[in-house]
Amino acid sequence: MGHWLRVNRRVITKVPEVIVDEAVYASQWRLWWAGLQPSGRSRDVNGNFLSMGSAEWDLLKVPGKNGVLTLLVSLSWWCDISTAVTERDRKAAVSDVAWVLGSMAHSDSCGVLRRYAPFYHI
Repeated sequence: MGHWLRVNRRVITKVPEVIVDEAVYASQWRLWWAGLQPSGRSRDVNGNFLSMGSAEWDLLKVPGKNGVLTLLVSLSWWCDISTAVTERDRKAAVSDVAWVLGSMAHSDSCGVLRRYAPFYHI
């Protein structure tokens, strides 16, 4: 993930040409995403994160190009190349990211998003 994001994040309107294997990209994206999660975040028996509870989202509370924008751009690349091979995992990732962003918006640990959450109906 680091290479793709370092080299290609300036071009957010198209999928980088270096992503040639959807399954590899999906696997690396999931590992990267897991590394951004709070240590106490619960998982189900299959290792998927549960959309419940509360957590400290400080690791994701990064402004600018290295923050949520990078997360959304990298996920949009996966959405653009997704086929039946990774569709179920991609849908789960989109759902989880949406849940995390909503949780961040309503969390006391993320004052900036919380301040604007009522305007965006998050």
